[in-house]
Amino acid sequence: MLLLFLAQSFWQIIHADESKLKYEVISDSEVAVFAANQDIDGSVTIPSSVELDGKQYIVSEISASAFFRCIKITSVYIPNTITKIGREAFYYDESLEKIEVEDGNPVFKNIGLAVVDNMDFIVAYPGKGETNLVIPSSIKGLRETAFEGCQSLKSILIPQSVVSVGPMSFTFCLNLKKVIWEASASTVPSSCFLGCSSLEEVSFSKDVEEIADMAFYSVPLQSITLKSQEPPTISLSDSSPSFDPSIIETATVCVPVGCKDTYVKDSQWGCFTNIMESDSTSKVIRFLHVVELDGTVTEYALNKDTKVNIESSLLLITSGGLSVNYELSKVARIVYVKKPVTDDIKVIAVKDNNKEYNYIDMEQIPENAVVIVYTLEGKQVFSQTNRSIHPISSLIQKLKAGMYLIKVNDVVFKYLKR
Repeated sequence: MLLLFLAQSFWQIIHADESKLKYEVISDSEVAVFAANQDIDGSVTIPSSVELDGKQYIVSEISASAFFRCIKITSVYIPNTITKIGREAFYYDESLEKIEVEDGNPVFKNIGLAVVDNMDFIVAYPGKGETNLVIPSSIKGLRETAFEGCQSLKSILIPQSVVSVGPMSFTFCLNLKKVIWEASASTVPSSCFLGCSSLEEVSFSKDVEEIADMAFYSVPLQSITLKSQEPPTISLSDSSPSFDPSIIETATVCVPVGCKDTYVKDSQWGCFTNIMESDSTSKVIRFLHVVELDGTVTEYALNKDTKVNIESSLLLITSGGLSVNYELSKVARIVYVKKPVTDDIKVIAVKDNNKEYNYIDMEQIPENAVVIVYTLEGKQVFSQTNRSIHPISSLIQKLKAGMYLIKVNDVVFKYLKR
């Protein structure tokens, strides 16, 4: 009798509605989105409240794995009543292009396509998001499973501003090929890139002190670049190694000049066959990224003669025999990256009329940087170095309200002057 009563009590708290969402009662006044039917498709709007058995409830949570393998949904709308999102909530939603958070939500917001909490940690990212992602330096961390199963992702730069990365953050991103880890986080956590079966190249900042167990298990790495003079701690155990054992004899490990012997003699890194010194570990990124307003990112291989110019209303890029141009009105930013952009300039995403723009944190402009301000039509407003008699920040504050292009050395950003 007792077992029957318990079973009945449990099933009474699970409810489904006509939108193919299932809810779990979690308090006298609140429910969580417990699950979604896997045949649900198109745009999904989570309501702020639902009526169940004649009683009104506030929808306050999205449970762990709630939308697991909902491969046909393209967007999810999160109301401002949602204050908790469980791990793997949108895992393997390969058609999901957008997770929109209602303005005024007390815990979550959108920065770009990411869902970010009130500590500026990325909580979730759509499975069909950007291909080549540069995480904005306003982001301070990545929650557990934040990017898990994002099949569109091919390369990612994690900036220095990131102080913490959760376990399984990029697990099973099957098309991810390159990772630039400039994060100040000291640990690459457990299972961070587990199962990323296309990942070939990774570089780490000098702040990395530990690469935890299973971080790169079942990952066919060909190149590992380290900037720390002291070898980070790794695991070589048979049950939970940091790297897949198959790469020990094939991967190239690039270490700072003068540090090869230290790594070769290390009880852990010394197991790698191909350890070499590199004097260009700070030049891991050798590409030019053009980010358009619709989120499209185009990548160009760099040559020494790569040049970026603005003429009339066009952004012109030349490199060797290659010459391409973009209409300025369609470009969000371009990054000419001989080194990670976060070394010098802090980029913060802001919204205006549902379009993504970027602006420069003036305090992050290097003192000797050459700064040029243009209108969107390509007309130069002024040009000077940041250490001139008038600070750049004071001159920019005098601009009329509107959209401008600001070029700092070889990096171009859109700036919204309000």
